[in-house]
Amino acid sequence: MSRNLIFSINDIILSLNMMYRLLFPFLVFCLGCVQAQPDINKAVADFINEPDLKGAAISISVERLNSGKRIASYQPNTRLTPASIQKLVVTSAALDILGPDYTFTTRLVHSGKIDENGILNGDLIIQGGGDPSLGSPELESAVKFEDLQEQWVAAIQKAGIKKITGKIIGDGGHYEGYFAGPGWPWEDLGNYYGAGVWGLNILENSFELNFQLSNNKSKGPQIIKQYPGIPNLLLLNELKTGDPDSGDQAFIFGGPFSYKRWIRGSLPQGTGQYTIYGSIPDPAYFAAYHLRQKLLTAGIDSKSATTQIDAPFVHLGLKNIHEIKSPPLSELVRAANHESINLYCEVFLREIGKERKSGEKGLEKLAQWLTEKGIDNSGFILKDGSGLTPQNAISASAMCSLIRNRKSDNSFTSSLPIGGVNGTAKYVLKNSQAKGKVMLKSGSMSGVRAYAGIANPEGGEPLVFCIIANNFTAKSGDVRRAMERFMEKLVIP
Repeated sequence: MSRNLIFSINDIILSLNMMYRLLFPFLVFCLGCVQAQPDINKAVADFINEPDLKGAAISISVERLNSGKRIASYQPNTRLTPASIQKLVVTSAALDILGPDYTFTTRLVHSGKIDENGILNGDLIIQGGGDPSLGSPELESAVKFEDLQEQWVAAIQKAGIKKITGKIIGDGGHYEGYFAGPGWPWEDLGNYYGAGVWGLNILENSFELNFQLSNNKSKGPQIIKQYPGIPNLLLLNELKTGDPDSGDQAFIFGGPFSYKRWIRGSLPQGTGQYTIYGSIPDPAYFAAYHLRQKLLTAGIDSKSATTQIDAPFVHLGLKNIHEIKSPPLSELVRAANHESINLYCEVFLREIGKERKSGEKGLEKLAQWLTEKGIDNSGFILKDGSGLTPQNAISASAMCSLIRNRKSDNSFTSSLPIGGVNGTAKYVLKNSQAKGKVMLKSGSMSGVRAYAGIANPEGGEPLVFCIIANNFTAKSGDVRRAMERFMEKLVIP
C-alpha cells in the first residue's frame, strides 16, 4: 500500500470523526425537536377530546416564537369569542402608537375672574383628559382619591379663591360617543368591570359595597357600608344566601346615569363580611360633587355641582390652577394586562383615535395598525377594546401572530402576568412544575375560557400559544384545569 493511500485513508477517517463531532449535537437537537412536537400534538389531542368539552368550539395554535413555525394546532383560523385576551391587541397597539411614556392630563381651571375679596365670579371646572388611573385605589403610582381632593383644595386656596359664585363642573367631554362598549351585556353595566369609559374617570369609576353575610340561608346578606358616598343612589338589595362554597354570584343591575340599582344573585353562607364593587353612574358629576363637599368643609362655598359630558366645556379665557399627569402608559398597560382592567383598555382604544377620540375611530385605527404591522386582519373581529362584548372574535392563529410581532417590545412583554406568580395568572399553574415558565393573559366570561402568551420550555426555543374554548357546558374551573394541563406540556418534557 502506498504512503499516499495511507494518508488518504487517514484523512477520510479524520474527516468522518470531525463530521461526527459537528453533526452529533445537531442530530441530538433535531431528535429532541422531533420528540417534543408529538408531545404537544398529544396535548392538543388530549384537550380537544376532554369529555367536558364535547360540542364546544375550540381554536388552538402553538408556534415557535422566533421563526413562527407552527408545531401544533387545532382549527387555528377559527374565530371565537376571546374575552379578556383581547386586551393584548389594544395594549400592544397603544404602546406602539402613543409610546410607552405617553401620559394623560387632568386640569383644574376656572372661568371668570377672582376679585380683590377672593370671590371667583365664574365656574370651577375639572377638565378630564381621559386618565383611567385618576384616584385609583389599586395602582401604586396613581394619586389616591383623598389625596387628589386635598391637592385640588390646596390649589384653589393658593389661587386666592374664597368663594365661587358659579358651579363646580365635572367636564367629561374628552371622548365622543356612548360610554359603554357596543354589545355589553345589561347585567355587566352596574358592576365595576362594566363601568364604561368617560372623559373624566375617577376611582376607576367604581365604588365598594360591604355586606354582612348570613349564616341562615333563609336570610340574605345585608349592606353595612358603601364607599365612597354617591349622591341620590338608591340600592335595592335582593341578594340571597347561597351555599358556603358558592362564591360571589352577586350582580348589580343599572346603567350609566341610572341612580336606581338592583343587587341580585347570591353571596356565600357565612358569618364574615364580603365586598363587591359597583359602577359609578356619572363619574364626572361624582368628582364635582365630592370636590364641592370638600370645599364646603374648607369654608369655600359655591352654587352647585354639575356635569358636562356630551362635549368638552367651552369657555373663553379659562385659567389653569392645577394639573396632574397620569403614570406613563407603560405602567397603565401593565396594570391593564396584569389586573385585566376593562376601563384602561377602553381608554386606550379611544385615545389612539387621535383627533376624533371615539371608540369607532379607535377601532378603525386598530384595524389600520394591524395591517401596517403585517398581522392578518381577517383573524380579528373587534367591537370594543377590553373584550367584554361577546360579539368580539379572534382566532388562535391571529393572536399568536400579534404576540410574535410584539415580542421585541419590552413594555408589552413585561406587561404579561406570569403563571403561578402574579396578576390574574397568580393561581394559574400555581401548583405545577410549569409555575413561572409561562407568561400569559387569561380571558373568561360565561361559556368562554382563553389563554394566550409565551411559554419557555426547559432547554428549548420559546413558544407562542393561544387556546380558546367557547360554548362549553362544563364548569369553567374544570375547563381551566384542562387548559393548565395543556400549558404544562408546552414547557415540561
